Amino acid sequence: VGHSMGGGAVIDLAAKLADSNPGLVQAVVAIAPWNGIPKVSIPSTVAGDITAPMLIFCSDADQICPCSGKAGKDSGVGSNFLMTSYANTVASMAFGTTDLTWHGGVDAIFEDAKKSGNATLFKFKEGGHFALAGISEAEMQKLGKDMLSDSGLGSILGTSVVDTAIGMGEGEQSTEVAEEAGKAVLYYTTNFLNDYMDIPKSDDQDEVSVDELLSEAKADSDITVEES
Repeated sequence: VGHSMGGGAVIDLAAKLADSNPGLVQAVVAIAPWNGIPKVSIPSTVAGDITAPMLIFCSDADQICPCSGKAGKDSGVGSNFLMTSYANTVASMAFGTTDLTWHGGVDAIFEDAKKSGNATLFKFKEGGHFALAGISEAEMQKLGKDMLSDSGLGSILGTSVVDTAIGMGEGEQSTEVAEEAGKAVLYYTTNFLNDYMDIPKSDDQDEVSVDELLSEAKADSDITVEES
């Protein structure tokens, strides 16, 4: 299981293990995987090598790793010349690319993953980049302020930097919507892994099969399900 950069890394690792240790990986979950992760294979070029069942999540409201299109497209940041120029500069310096679609994004990863015939994509209408991983805005603010406490930026500027970063990831959505998206991803992830990895259930835990999960997701108007 991995989120964002971790989601891209999980796909790269699972693809390598499929070649070096066939059968070792039993299931893969990538939450808002970043298709621009540096220093490893681009996920959309190796996802099809994974033989284990794979579940991928993305959100149309994600400002960082959207299902497709440029980062920031949901809020319009991606179409703002000044913001795009700034983002291109940062992406070029940090990641060696100015392609803010991240080589086609999550959709490109899924297209390659479909070669295995065992991949599923859940597209959420709501839920930002951090929310999909169950990370609340309050938790992000605390983490950001802790990181900036000794940066010398000062409380006002530091808070502004943190709020901007969170806003770029989450877009305009309510706390309730973000929390519900995170809960849904956790529910689908844990049951998907439980089913494929035969993890023992606790006495108070209902057994939910992958087929039942797919039926639930397809019945949810906030989720679009695509299968290979």
